[in-house]
Amino acid sequence: MSDKPNMRVPELLAARLRARIMGNKQMPGEKMPSARKLAAEFGVSVSTLRAAQAILMHEGLLVGHPRSGVRVSQSGTRLRVGLLSELNVLAPDGGYHRDLADQTMQEVRARGMAATLYCGAVRQGEKTDSITCPEFWDAVEHDRLDAAIILTAPSTATWFQRFKVLSLPVVGAPTPFSADNNELSMIVAGLHELRRQGVTRVAMLSWNHKTTGPVFEKTIAELGMSSRPHWVGGEFHPELSGSGWEAFRDMWAAYPDKPDGLLVTNDVFFRNAAMAVSEIGIRVPEQLKVVCHANRSSESFPVPFPHTRCEFDPRDNARILVDLLERRLAGEAPPVEPIQTPFVLVEVGESLGTQRRTARSPSEQLVNAEEER
Repeated sequence: MSDKPNMRVPELLAARLRARIMGNKQMPGEKMPSARKLAAEFGVSVSTLRAAQAILMHEGLLVGHPRSGVRVSQSGTRLRVGLLSELNVLAPDGGYHRDLADQTMQEVRARGMAATLYCGAVRQGEKTDSITCPEFWDAVEHDRLDAAIILTAPSTATWFQRFKVLSLPVVGAPTPFSADNNELSMIVAGLHELRRQGVTRVAMLSWNHKTTGPVFEKTIAELGMSSRPHWVGGEFHPELSGSGWEAFRDMWAAYPDKPDGLLVTNDVFFRNAAMAVSEIGIRVPEQLKVVCHANRSSESFPVPFPHTRCEFDPRDNARILVDLLERRLAGEAPPVEPIQTPFVLVEVGESLGTQRRTARSPSEQLVNAEEER
């Protein structure tokens, strides 16, 4: 049985036993297999197995009986999971993150665990090292939680360190058990879609140019498309008010040569950029074809022109997070790379509320593009 850095074998084994119990393989009050049988099953010594059982007895998941051995507790066998969002998902701009919190709570409970949401006060685009939800940390300190899922947290070194030393199993963005928003794959799929639509001169709005720029440049070269340095904009945080509006207007007005395709890698950028496209009077799709990042959220906003969305669903993200939690509880090693969140390409008419949506997977879109070439 392999061990993990900074984790003793009994604690690792306790995690696997806990996952076995929580997975409804052992019912409340049911007798556990003998220590010798379990030790053989997991490939450990009997003393190590008993040490792991002692950890679960301390948690209240197991109860020892002098004559009948170790049994699953009649009460308290539901794993208590804390869902932490330092971002204030209850704010009016909660959008996707609020939906993610809701879907993750539903997914946790559907798998027989107890879920509690802890909501902080950080606003969109804000970075702070301050703890804005002390209730979560109080619950950890007083052993009221067995595991945690981090939905959102500021991406600072202080926050990464806090989660690194957390005294319970934790998954989410600041940990090795995490999901990635698949931005680079979205850029590749988006450029293929624009090429399929006949675009040859492409612009991009993306705030993380250090990461997205090389992929963008490589892909447009492979597709025989072209771009200009002044057609790539948005080097400031997308949550800043009006950022996409200003970035697009600057890009469009800078020089007389214009792109005929636009890729936007952030949904907030796109919301503001769409306003600028309409205000300038650009005809879409005659003058400009548009592909954008989008979240399938309860707050989808209307756009007054046709476009294609690379659409992410919070339900997929929720399932990935809870899958990762179960892997973590079972003592499995973290994935080598973050799990990629899936998305679909959705063709949208002039209004999200009135048009017919046609969804395709990125793989279908890439195959069709290759056939057309």
